[in-house]
Amino acid sequence: MKNQNNFTREDIAESLHTDFGLTKKDCIIFVNDIIDIIIDGLKTKGYVKIHNFGSFKVTRKKSRIGRNPKTMEDVMISERNVIKFKASKMILDHINKNFSQKITEWYLINGRDDLPWRKKISPYRVWISEIMLQQTQVVTVIPYFERFMKRFPDVHVLADATLDDVLHHWTGLGYYARARNLYKSAKIITSKYQGSLPLLFDEIITLPGIGRSTAGAILSLSHNKRFPILDGNVKRVLARHFKIEGNLQASSTTKQLWQISESLLPSDRIDIYTQAIMDLGATVCTKSNPLCSRCPINQDCLAFKEDLVDEIPLKAVSYTHLTLPT
Repeated sequence: MKNQNNFTREDIAESLHTDFGLTKKDCIIFVNDIIDIIIDGLKTKGYVKIHNFGSFKVTRKKSRIGRNPKTMEDVMISERNVIKFKASKMILDHINKNFSQKITEWYLINGRDDLPWRKKISPYRVWISEIMLQQTQVVTVIPYFERFMKRFPDVHVLADATLDDVLHHWTGLGYYARARNLYKSAKIITSKYQGSLPLLFDEIITLPGIGRSTAGAILSLSHNKRFPILDGNVKRVLARHFKIEGNLQASSTTKQLWQISESLLPSDRIDIYTQAIMDLGATVCTKSNPLCSRCPINQDCLAFKEDLVDEIPLKAVSYTHLTLPT
């Protein structure tokens, strides 16, 4: 059996190839780049400090093994640790080159540009549609959105209306807290922001009913600003693609998905990419009977490769509460 300390460059590259599906050539290049940095640091400063999630630096701090620089055996252990901590970010950076491009190109051919909120795009229209689409299917939202926009064409009209009128136009859509929050936000927008949704993330997220994903959607879709989103459709796409097997409602899993979502953002055409990944989850990477053969990124999808599409995301367990007679 190979000693656990004797990891070679080829071993680490093979591990990356197996775990992440990259080509062996890319893995070797990736490993060599990291090792060159480590060895150069050891030669010049004698110690490599490893940090979680993507950064490591050479410091002047002395090795625990006396005053001498670490041995080559220690370097190989450090290599393994660097791979462990850095692989997620580095691999995502690599995959991002193709991920966003493939999805965007797919959307330009297959995207649902006929949806009413994707015509005459404005922050107000995006905001209303994003709130309506929370917990509600697109086919249900379309007629409600069109009626709502006809009655409340801008935020001033919405703010000047009565709450009863707003709720009346929401009747049948459910989750009425959404309508109440829209009304509250409209009042704030007209009084504090002169009738325009704020452009700063830290401001828009303070409005009632707007969370991180909705704020990102509004800013990316209407202003092409570089913010990630993480609605239910996007969670499902990312969970399957990167084989995230945990409970998607768990805070640790949500944090991981946010990190992935942000790392995959392209440098331009954010608005198109955002629409594309939402549409991919809604029409191809669906909860049941996903159309994997039509997916533009199926070649890199770990769940698809390992036949785990039906198991990911993890299905929520429902419990029945029984009341025993006394």
